[in-house]
Amino acid sequence: MDDDRENPAIVGGTTWIDFDRFDVIAKIPSLKPAALNSRPVHPPATSEDSIRSALSRVPAELFHLNYHTEHRPLPGFIVTVAKDGPKLALAKDPDAEGNCQGAQDKANPAQYTLTCTSETMAQFIAARDQDFPHTIIDRTGLTKPYDFTLKLVLGPDVHTRDDRARVFTEAFGKQLGLLVTRGSVPEP
Repeated sequence: MDDDRENPAIVGGTTWIDFDRFDVIAKIPSLKPAALNSRPVHPPATSEDSIRSALSRVPAELFHLNYHTEHRPLPGFIVTVAKDGPKLALAKDPDAEGNCQGAQDKANPAQYTLTCTSETMAQFIAARDQDFPHTIIDRTGLTKPYDFTLKLVLGPDVHTRDDRARVFTEAFGKQLGLLVTRGSVPEP
């Protein structure tokens, strides 16, 4: 499987930042809320804010590095409806929770069937992020839940996320009527 060592979302910095790796262990102050009778000077921070704050101090203290987050267009995948329209059936039970189950074909172990019920495209595409080498976003405009089946051939020649992306891209087009294209995706 691919590793994330060359994360395109990290830009700038000194040259060694792309090559040297460090394991950092940091202790985060208590994430317990302040006592009820104390009046906080600032609004209460979430545990995520506390963790983010601690993680921003570590590179500054150890390596004299500061960082900030901004949204930039980075390489990604954009899903839209194909010219001939979607090949999706409205969910039989639109109020049910979305669900996708995968199964391997016993006769052909390289073939997998992904059966989804009451799944929105936003849910389905967000879950596919693990199958693509870059972020994949939903621009289909399809907001209703659907029932559909996707057949995938993940044979011995499918090793990387690029290979999986190719398989999913073809299946999206032929079986779901959705077009997956490379494009710029705003990311933090």
